[in-house]
Amino acid sequence: MLAQHSRSIKFDYILKFIILITLISTEFYLNAIIDSLDSSSELIISFSLHILIRAMTIFILFLLMSNTFVFQHGLLDALVDKFKAFLVIAPISFIILIIKSSYKITEILNDIKTVDTFKKNDFLGLYYTHQLCTVPYYVLCLYTAFVLGDPKLYHPKKWVNKH
Repeated sequence: MLAQHSRSIKFDYILKFIILITLISTEFYLNAIIDSLDSSSELIISFSLHILIRAMTIFILFLLMSNTFVFQHGLLDALVDKFKAFLVIAPISFIILIIKSSYKITEILNDIKTVDTFKKNDFLGLYYTHQLCTVPYYVLCLYTAFVLGDPKLYHPKKWVNKH
């Protein structure tokens, strides 16, 4: 019974991990090409997709956390301590992404070309801030996902004995 439960947890983790890697890869690709787009329809669709993928990535990580023994038994302080950096950078990066996307869409809808948008200091500030937040966001997403694969987070005996 315990072995079957353990296999179910592993399968669930692996499935979510694969989905997470796919989402991060797709978002990474979108992030690389999105600021070069000049078509308003392409840009709106791409930014919407980018924001949706970011939200889904954060949700998948939350689902990974929710499967742990630590989460299910209310030891949230332990998870918050372990993943504090991710829990700080994820919302900051998400908010900056939304602000930068809104700015860029507004510029394109006002018939301002991408080249001209990059000449504006306020957009450049948003662009570089977003890029500087995105790198640690990707790293912390992967780190969090790998750490959530630790078996001791799923088994009470291993958790209780360790702490």
